[in-house]
Amino acid sequence: MIRTLATLCVVATALESALREETVQLAVSAAGRLDVHREIKGASEQEELQSKRATVQVDPVVNMACADSLIGQSTIGASSSQPDKGPIKSVIDDDLTHAWEPVASTKEEWIDWTWDTPREVHLIQTSGLTDRVNDGSVTTYKIQYGSSDTGEWVFYQSAKDKDAGSPWTIIKSTGDAGAPSLYEFDPPIRSNHVRLWPQEWQTKVALRASILGCETSSVQAGNLDLNARYGDIIPSKYEGANILGTELRARLAESMGCEVDQVKVVSIVPNPENAETIRCEIHVLPKAAHESPSDLMNKMAAAINDETSSLFNWMKNIESEPQTHATCLGVQCGNHGQCAGGKCFCFDKYTGDTCDTLNGVRDFSAVKAATQGDAQTTASGGILQPLPVLANQPLLTFVKYDKNKSKPSEEDLEAAIQNAGTETRDRHSDEEEGVSGLTHRHKIVFVAPLIFGLAILSAAAAYTQTKKGSKNDDLLDDDDEDLPTVH
Repeated sequence: MIRTLATLCVVATALESALREETVQLAVSAAGRLDVHREIKGASEQEELQSKRATVQVDPVVNMACADSLIGQSTIGASSSQPDKGPIKSVIDDDLTHAWEPVASTKEEWIDWTWDTPREVHLIQTSGLTDRVNDGSVTTYKIQYGSSDTGEWVFYQSAKDKDAGSPWTIIKSTGDAGAPSLYEFDPPIRSNHVRLWPQEWQTKVALRASILGCETSSVQAGNLDLNARYGDIIPSKYEGANILGTELRARLAESMGCEVDQVKVVSIVPNPENAETIRCEIHVLPKAAHESPSDLMNKMAAAINDETSSLFNWMKNIESEPQTHATCLGVQCGNHGQCAGGKCFCFDKYTGDTCDTLNGVRDFSAVKAATQGDAQTTASGGILQPLPVLANQPLLTFVKYDKNKSKPSEEDLEAAIQNAGTETRDRHSDEEEGVSGLTHRHKIVFVAPLIFGLAILSAAAAYTQTKKGSKNDDLLDDDDEDLPTVH
């Protein structure tokens, strides 16, 4: 019996040693591939080993498709840890005082999860400690994952942020230890390595987290092609691929008779094999007590080929309906948005027709940065507009030129120009300043006295001239009396 126990102890020791050696090799391998892995600080050897092979997991029930806990199957690592606050403490369990806390609360710290083979990740739960404001919590974070195609790190972009051109998605976390926040990845992440980077926190970085998803082998994937050019649909009919994806997801769920959470539109892109079509990658997810993904996929195929189905007719309308293209000419979205289809699509937190409003307050940073001679914006932050006196000018109207008829003469053109000028002046007479404006608005008040005055002056001048003529005649008569008579 003693020999048997001794043998078991030796085997257990050897097994633990082998497991430790395996995890160290994984860490070295990761360091060589990622070039950012650092030794976990402040954790005991046993806790470090546990953090590499987490087996404890207590998740709140999430009744969604492809929402199995992936924590128990993962290796959990971190950039650094406080003593007794290692990555294993991030596991959401019944002890609400458990949380991962790095040595320093900075944006350079991270926690990650690794699996032997790729998983399809659909959900993440995060929270802080019980009193997340005073005890600590992560309020926003970014997600990074290893690309299954290239093996390189890429930041997660939601479909909406990808359409907007944002390089990554900032995810909010507002839950405390007893009520974690839930975020759904749209599109889902398919990878064997997911990393979380805290961006903002309260008091200090303290994180409890759970990753939810399923085995990639349980997901049915397929491509659905639309017979239309990408540019004919987006953004002229749908503002972005995420808008089209949302409607397509609902249409597919309806055609298969399943719930919407069992359908994911992973991507909508121009078909690389045929420029005349759009390729939509579709994933059908497993869900307990529901039809299998393969059966649902068969239903989708039948609906696509059924000319009486609503899905067939919806696709037909998209493919055949003529499209109009809106232009971005003259549309200014500043540094906080991007124009598509004649409309500004704003980046994170910015709103408004020109993406100049942040949290309900207009952003005047572009005006503050302007220098003398910079006429891009006005003091109110808008684009410069024509002065009122120059706006809405009358057009010179002539009968459309007919080669069989004579062209308008120079006199006709000049008369039309003069008439347009007169009409414009009359329309804006109330705005004209100075004597000319007063005169133009009050012709009778100014002109009548002027004419009356001129008439008086003329009469006075005529009377004076008449008096001078009479006096001269009298002088001539007197002079005639003194002249000698010539015989």
